[in-house]
Amino acid sequence: MPKVLTSLSTSLGYYPAQLKISDTSGWRIVYYVENPNKKGQMKRFVVKVNRIKNKNERRRYANNLIKEINHRLQNGLNPLLLEQASTALKKLPPQTEHLNNSINALINIINQQNEVLDDSAQLTMHECFKSIDSKLRRELSPESYKDYCTPINGLKKYLVENEIDQVPANQFDQKKAMNWLYTYGDLNELSNNGINQLKIKASAMMSRVVDEGLIKTNPFFGIKKLKEEEREINLWDLDDLKKFLKFTKENHPNFYIGALMVLQVYIRPTELLRIRKEHLILNKGIVMVKVKKGVKYKTEPGSLSSELVEIISTIKYEMLPNDYLFSRDFNFGGKPLSKDVFNRTFKRIKEKLKFRKPNVKFYDLKHTGVTIMAEKGIPLQKIQKQCRHTSISTTEKYVGRLTRMADENYINFPEF
Repeated sequence: MPKVLTSLSTSLGYYPAQLKISDTSGWRIVYYVENPNKKGQMKRFVVKVNRIKNKNERRRYANNLIKEINHRLQNGLNPLLLEQASTALKKLPPQTEHLNNSINALINIINQQNEVLDDSAQLTMHECFKSIDSKLRRELSPESYKDYCTPINGLKKYLVENEIDQVPANQFDQKKAMNWLYTYGDLNELSNNGINQLKIKASAMMSRVVDEGLIKTNPFFGIKKLKEEEREINLWDLDDLKKFLKFTKENHPNFYIGALMVLQVYIRPTELLRIRKEHLILNKGIVMVKVKKGVKYKTEPGSLSSELVEIISTIKYEMLPNDYLFSRDFNFGGKPLSKDVFNRTFKRIKEKLKFRKPNVKFYDLKHTGVTIMAEKGIPLQKIQKQCRHTSISTTEKYVGRLTRMADENYINFPEF
């Protein structure tokens, strides 16, 4: 987005106001203005759009407010220069009384935020995280809260290890943010794609800290996106697969259910953790999968094999209405299983069984399952539906890549 210069100064600029809509933060108008004391540094401002029952009216109100803010920005409004902003406002032609009141209220809020920033200049990053934690727990779904906790916990550890946990939060600049991002990525063997996703989460979390007035700028704002690589895909050795399924069925029956769901229903391990009793519609032979699409969650069906329907039927009968299918020790219960338990358990089983292909991952079961179906001649449209792909072209590229990796044994593997 290009920076626009204001008419009152040839050195100060802004990024125009835009409407942002999300399930977690609601309707917000976001814009940036240049800090007059630090050339090139942009400060983010957020205006929450009031709730209006009629969505079209709410959008019209938001668009009018955006138009008014941008008009005033063009005429020299910089909330970091409140005296100049007040002068500029008086010179503007009068708008509707409602919008004028909104803008004046915004200036008052900004003024209050600046006072808070002055008072909180010595807050550490730990104290900032503690301050927003209760709000995050209250406002976000458990899944979204966990997304925020990933960068928070990683950043806390980094601050302690580098003995900068007592440094004021405003001194955690873009250089330190980049250093943490790439250090965390190396330690956790993240790909460029993984680091980019971590940066998005960390930036969203730090924006909440900025919105609360605890720091002035988001240190992750402006960090360049890394070039993304094609995701690595591995197919299981079919002898390993048979051995693994036999072992888990006999020794870890609940883990076996999760493995079959990845292999046959193409469910991600993180999606397994969201399955509740209400999602298991066994009379139709389906499970409703809670899939994350951008910032939203969408529930889509996946077909269950007759074996899965039979196994889950006995479990569902004992489950309480709000129980998760996978809770402590892979049994059902009121709290979802921790995020990495499936992968850690799989790693132990893989080492015990001495796989011929030790580099495969638990999620590679999905790629293996899709390949088996494709090699058996299952139509692409059915594979697309089970994979929950939006576009058939996505399925074509995915299946094409898998079948080039498969050997002739896949066509002889027992059908699900």
